[in-house]
Amino acid sequence: MRGALDQSDGEAVWAAVATVYAGFLGGDAGAVDDVLAADVTIWNHDHVPLMRGTADLDAVREARRTDPSPGPAVTALAPHTVLVDAHGDVAWCRHLLDVTTADGATSTARVTDVLRRDGGRWVVVHHHEQEVPAHGLP
Repeated sequence: MRGALDQSDGEAVWAAVATVYAGFLGGDAGAVDDVLAADVTIWNHDHVPLMRGTADLDAVREARRTDPSPGPAVTALAPHTVLVDAHGDVAWCRHLLDVTTADGATSTARVTDVLRRDGGRWVVVHHHEQEVPAHGLP
Protein backbone atom coordinates (compact mmCIF):
# COMPACT_ATOMS: atom_id res chain seq x y z
CA MET A 1 0.00 0.00 0.00
CA ARG A 2 1.22 3.50 -0.78
CA GLY A 3 0.10 7.07 -0.50
CA ALA A 4 -2.32 8.23 2.18
CA LEU A 5 -3.66 4.74 2.76
CA ASP A 6 -3.33 2.73 5.93
CA GLN A 7 -3.11 -1.07 5.92
CA SER A 8 -6.79 -1.51 6.83
CA ASP A 9 -8.02 0.73 4.00
CA GLY A 10 -5.62 -0.89 1.55
CA GLU A 11 -6.99 -4.30 2.45
CA ALA A 12 -10.57 -3.01 2.13
CA VAL A 13 -9.83 -1.58 -1.33
CA TRP A 14 -8.34 -4.88 -2.45
CA ALA A 15 -11.26 -6.82 -0.90
CA ALA A 16 -13.72 -4.81 -3.01
CA VAL A 17 -11.75 -5.55 -6.19
CA ALA A 18 -11.35 -9.23 -5.26
CA THR A 19 -15.13 -9.44 -4.70
CA VAL A 20 -15.64 -8.57 -8.36
CA TYR A 21 -13.44 -11.48 -9.46
CA ALA A 22 -14.97 -13.97 -7.03
CA GLY A 23 -18.49 -12.92 -8.04
CA PHE A 24 -17.63 -13.21 -11.73
CA LEU A 25 -16.16 -16.70 -11.33
CA GLY A 26 -19.08 -17.78 -9.14
CA GLY A 27 -21.72 -16.37 -11.48
CA ASP A 28 -22.92 -14.06 -8.70
CA ALA A 29 -23.78 -10.75 -10.39
CA GLY A 30 -25.31 -9.51 -7.14
CA ALA A 31 -21.99 -9.83 -5.30
CA VAL A 32 -20.27 -7.92 -8.10
CA ASP A 33 -22.93 -5.22 -8.18
CA ASP A 34 -22.71 -4.78 -4.41
CA VAL A 35 -19.22 -3.27 -4.76
CA LEU A 36 -19.95 -1.22 -7.90
CA ALA A 37 -21.20 2.35 -7.77
CA ALA A 38 -24.50 2.70 -9.65
CA ASP A 39 -22.76 5.15 -12.02
CA VAL A 40 -19.66 2.97 -12.54
CA THR A 41 -17.86 3.24 -15.87
CA ILE A 42 -16.24 0.14 -17.34
CA TRP A 43 -13.75 -0.40 -20.16
CA ASN A 44 -13.73 -4.15 -20.69
CA HIS A 45 -11.09 -5.72 -22.94
CA ASP A 46 -13.67 -7.65 -24.98
CA HIS A 47 -16.41 -5.00 -25.18
CA VAL A 48 -15.53 -1.85 -27.11
CA PRO A 49 -18.09 0.77 -25.98
CA LEU A 50 -17.66 2.33 -22.56
CA MET A 51 -20.26 0.89 -20.18
CA ARG A 52 -21.88 3.66 -18.17
CA GLY A 53 -23.64 2.42 -15.07
CA THR A 54 -24.89 -0.95 -13.96
CA ALA A 55 -27.74 -0.87 -16.53
CA ASP A 56 -25.16 -1.00 -19.35
CA LEU A 57 -23.35 -3.80 -17.54
CA ASP A 58 -26.63 -5.72 -17.21
CA ALA A 59 -27.24 -5.33 -20.96
CA VAL A 60 -23.78 -6.77 -21.72
CA ARG A 61 -24.40 -9.63 -19.29
CA GLU A 62 -27.70 -10.42 -21.01
CA ALA A 63 -26.10 -10.31 -24.47
CA ARG A 64 -23.44 -12.76 -23.31
CA ARG A 65 -26.10 -15.11 -21.92
CA THR A 66 -27.93 -15.18 -25.24
CA ASP A 67 -24.84 -15.27 -27.51
CA PRO A 68 -24.71 -18.78 -29.02
CA SER A 69 -20.90 -18.70 -29.32
CA PRO A 70 -19.38 -16.78 -26.42
CA GLY A 71 -16.12 -18.73 -26.57
CA PRO A 72 -14.54 -20.78 -23.82
CA ALA A 73 -15.63 -19.92 -20.30
CA VAL A 74 -13.20 -18.29 -17.91
CA THR A 75 -12.18 -20.88 -15.33
CA ALA A 76 -9.56 -19.01 -13.30
CA LEU A 77 -8.50 -15.46 -12.53
CA ALA A 78 -5.19 -14.85 -10.78
CA PRO A 79 -4.45 -11.23 -9.88
CA HIS A 80 -0.88 -10.29 -9.01
CA THR A 81 1.54 -7.38 -8.84
CA VAL A 82 -1.06 -5.34 -6.94
CA LEU A 83 -0.40 -1.67 -6.19
CA VAL A 84 -2.91 0.43 -4.24
CA ASP A 85 -2.75 4.18 -3.62
CA ALA A 86 -5.22 6.72 -2.28
CA HIS A 87 -5.81 10.41 -1.83
CA GLY A 88 -8.60 11.26 0.57
CA ASP A 89 -11.69 9.24 -0.25
CA VAL A 90 -10.43 8.10 -3.67
CA ALA A 91 -8.24 5.04 -4.18
CA TRP A 92 -6.82 3.37 -7.26
CA CYS A 93 -5.73 -0.21 -7.56
CA ARG A 94 -3.50 -1.42 -10.39
CA HIS A 95 -2.64 -5.03 -11.00
CA LEU A 96 -2.02 -7.71 -13.57
CA LEU A 97 -4.66 -10.40 -14.05
CA ASP A 98 -3.85 -13.82 -15.45
CA VAL A 99 -6.91 -15.39 -17.08
CA THR A 100 -7.40 -19.08 -17.88
CA THR A 101 -10.25 -20.39 -20.04
CA ALA A 102 -11.87 -23.81 -20.26
CA ASP A 103 -9.80 -24.72 -23.31
CA GLY A 104 -6.60 -24.15 -21.32
CA ALA A 105 -5.70 -20.88 -23.03
CA THR A 106 -4.17 -18.17 -20.89
CA SER A 107 -3.85 -14.42 -21.22
CA THR A 108 -2.88 -11.48 -19.08
CA ALA A 109 -4.64 -8.14 -18.65
CA ARG A 110 -3.51 -4.89 -17.11
CA VAL A 111 -6.25 -3.61 -14.81
CA THR A 112 -6.91 -0.32 -13.06
CA ASP A 113 -9.81 0.18 -10.68
CA VAL A 114 -10.73 3.53 -9.17
CA LEU A 115 -12.73 3.39 -5.94
CA ARG A 116 -14.33 5.95 -3.64
CA ARG A 117 -15.14 5.68 0.01
CA ASP A 118 -18.91 5.62 0.33
CA GLY A 119 -20.46 5.35 3.78
CA GLY A 120 -17.42 3.65 5.29
CA ARG A 121 -16.86 1.16 2.45
CA TRP A 122 -15.02 1.29 -0.85
CA VAL A 123 -16.98 1.06 -4.11
CA VAL A 124 -15.64 0.74 -7.64
CA VAL A 125 -16.41 3.84 -9.72
CA HIS A 126 -14.25 2.95 -12.72
CA HIS A 127 -12.80 -0.31 -14.06
CA HIS A 128 -10.38 -0.42 -16.97
CA GLU A 129 -8.79 -3.55 -18.35
CA GLN A 130 -6.52 -4.07 -21.33
CA GLU A 131 -5.43 -7.45 -22.55
CA VAL A 132 -1.68 -7.66 -22.97
CA PRO A 133 -0.83 -9.10 -26.41
CA ALA A 134 0.96 -12.47 -26.33
CA HIS A 135 4.08 -10.79 -27.73
CA GLY A 136 3.90 -8.11 -25.02
CA LEU A 137 3.61 -4.38 -25.26
CA PRO A 138 6.27 -2.02 -26.61
